[in-house]
This record gives sequence, structure tokens and C-alpha cells, in this order.
Amino acid sequence: MCQGLFGAPKQSQINTTTTTTKKQVSTKKNDEGYAYCQLGFAYGLQGDLKRSIECYVKHLNIAREVGDKCGKGYACYSLGRNFELSGRFHKAQLH
Repeated sequence: MCQGLFGAPKQSQINTTTTTTKKQVSTKKNDEGYAYCQLGFAYGLQGDLKRSIECYVKHLNIAREVGDKCGKGYACYSLGRNFELSGRFHKAQLH
């Protein structure tokens, strides 16, 4: 949640209902996408490019679903880099 001045929530951000809003679902999806991004990075550091690519594909799909342009860009970059490192240059050019 965004913070107001000095870390206090803005009045417009206080939610008194217990229902799940569209924004909350979107935030959960963003968190899930970020987790896949981090997993892809970790697998890449370990040299497991296959699993890294799988995670980045999931990250890309979630980024597209929620409209996260920055996440989409990073996922495409990471996929292209991993495909290049694994010698699949044709697939790298697609990302």
C-alpha cells in the first residue's frame, strides 16, 4: 500500500471492508510475478537455465495479465539473455 506523509496511510487508502478488491488481487498477482522473477534469477545464477526460463515465462505471463510494463520488459530481457546463454539464438531474438 502507498504511504502518505511520514508513513501514515492516506485517508483514501483506508479500507474498512473485508472484501477482496480488484486492486488487491492485482497486487497479489504482482507479488507472484515478482517471486517468479526472483526464482528465475536464482536458477540462472546456479546455471539451471531451463528452470530459470520456466520462471521467467511465468513472470512474463503474469506481467502481461496485470499490465505491468516494467515487469514485462524485464522478463523479456531475461528470457532473451537466458536463451542466448543456452545457445538458442533464434528464441533469444524473439525476446
